[in-house]
Amino acid sequence: MEDQLRRFLERMAGEVDERLGAPRPMLRRANHLRARSLLALGVVGALLAYGGIAGMDFLSGQHEQNVGGSTCSWTRMATPNPGNVRNFLSDVAVLAPDDVWAVGGYKWDPQAPPTPSPGGHMPTGGLRRGLNHPLALHWDGVSWAQVAFPEPTAQQIANPTDTIITAFEAISPDDVWAVGSGGVYGGPGFFVHWDGSRWSFVAEAGESAVKDLAARSSDDIWAIGDPAHRNGTQPIVHRWNGSTWTEVAFPELPGRENYLNGVSPVSDAEAWAVGRSWDQPVMSRWGGSAWNLMEISTDGRADQLSDVAATGEGIAWAVGSSFDDVDGTAPERGLIYRWDGSTWSVQPHPAPPSGQYGFQELAVGGPNDVWAVGTSWGKESSGTSFEYDGLLIEHWDGRQWRIVEGPKVKDMASIGSVDVAPEGDLWIAGSVSTEAAEQTLLLVRDCQQESNEVASPSLEPEQQVPGDLELPPGFVDSTVVSSSRNRLVVEAPPGKIRWSFDGTTCSVTEHPLTVSGGGGFGGGGCQGNAYLSWTTGGVGSDEEAYTVAGGRTLPQEGVRVRVTLGNGSTAWVEPREGLWLAVIQRCGDSAGTAIDTIEAVDADGTVLARVPVLSGPPQARPWPPC
Repeated sequence: MEDQLRRFLERMAGEVDERLGAPRPMLRRANHLRARSLLALGVVGALLAYGGIAGMDFLSGQHEQNVGGSTCSWTRMATPNPGNVRNFLSDVAVLAPDDVWAVGGYKWDPQAPPTPSPGGHMPTGGLRRGLNHPLALHWDGVSWAQVAFPEPTAQQIANPTDTIITAFEAISPDDVWAVGSGGVYGGPGFFVHWDGSRWSFVAEAGESAVKDLAARSSDDIWAIGDPAHRNGTQPIVHRWNGSTWTEVAFPELPGRENYLNGVSPVSDAEAWAVGRSWDQPVMSRWGGSAWNLMEISTDGRADQLSDVAATGEGIAWAVGSSFDDVDGTAPERGLIYRWDGSTWSVQPHPAPPSGQYGFQELAVGGPNDVWAVGTSWGKESSGTSFEYDGLLIEHWDGRQWRIVEGPKVKDMASIGSVDVAPEGDLWIAGSVSTEAAEQTLLLVRDCQQESNEVASPSLEPEQQVPGDLELPPGFVDSTVVSSSRNRLVVEAPPGKIRWSFDGTTCSVTEHPLTVSGGGGFGGGGCQGNAYLSWTTGGVGSDEEAYTVAGGRTLPQEGVRVRVTLGNGSTAWVEPREGLWLAVIQRCGDSAGTAIDTIEAVDADGTVLARVPVLSGPPQARPWPPC
């Protein structure tokens, strides 16, 4: 039984994989809520369709009909594959339609036959035979380019060979972090930084092979990892304070082998880290000064947690896998846990037809937009329960979990990362096995509103609110909480101010405010979100037409939301599931990309309502502005 348990844990923590050389967690990371000036993206037109690859079946015209009238489709982007033995993506981060990063590694062997490399190139010169190399890819809106990534010297880390990129975090276009791993056994790790033009070596990660990075701001980043040698048994945690990476003490775990797989910071006084200790799940909470272990129910099963993410408002999610029989085979079923502010509890969710499945990745777009991604197994098609037989995607809409139809992917070699763009597009990075070599895989789920094709709505005048809403000076991150018929409510963190205008009376109240996670990204000097939204059953009315700034009634159909950036470029946000949502976040103006204005625009391009977001020093304006 001990040998069976060891085989099982080696499989789930990762076999001695050539990619890392050491036990590589099959359960990788998701891109968590980032403290960055994320833009409302439209990836339509920025995707390259690529099909016909072994292990993938993209049905012609494959679509998924969603509640709310949206039609979603999957596309595979043609990412480079410079290696002729192995290519994989461990992470993806979407900053803008013309600023996307995908990172991982590749293996090149001059004795191996050439491998097709769509969009890529064969490496030339200076490559060590049969070793792995870091892979950093960047999308500029037109094509993918392989960006030079520093491979450390023997003076920088103890063993600089066999380098790959294991974790990645983008805070802004000129503030990006990545962690590499070198050495036969998957370490030691090292931190590198992108300043907008080049990568540079910053520091080694000591004896840690880092597996996950998560940032709350540019001066508050967490990194978790494993010992960079087989004899190590305790996880290692690092934290960046804006100038230095330091190791943070973590409670000693009792298992023979212990790993952390995911981390998610919430505030200075709260963060989550998950993993496993031998055959038991690990859940740990940062309380502001120390990490503390928390007990979660397992019912005697052999469980492990693979990822964790907080949605804000005291809610967090974690995913993993459960094993009924510790016999070295694949997971029996996936696990989804929810933190309600006081307790972690297992959440009901649908199982795929195969019956055997596990969750590896978690991504959050908001409280009602949570994704769990994993794989399902079935000996019928693979011949072995160790093969990934299908990509499994489930979504939480605020009421229930449901399986989302995805591309039919077989022989999935790895799932490296999952990311959610602000408008809801889901990005999945990893790799897929082919007869020739392992190939990079980057899938994008894009949703379009069928209501965009309806005629321009007729507008009836309503009780007027002030023409253009000027947010209060010094509160450039004001939040439009709700705007319904003759009612506009705004919150302005930081502070204790809340003001509303019902068409006749302006009222101001004071109460404590917290940064909302509702579709936005809190923390890191980003003091809230700004919403322009219409919802069925919204404040003050159950009708489907609402009044917003500018004093016009805007029907739900035929209107889109446009955001204008400081550099003059624009992006669009479509309504989804009955909700109009535009996210504004002022985290500082990085290359003019902070959002300045949101507008409601009809099918003919007529601006129906406009909400500018003011920045700069306080100015002499009436307060309150109504």
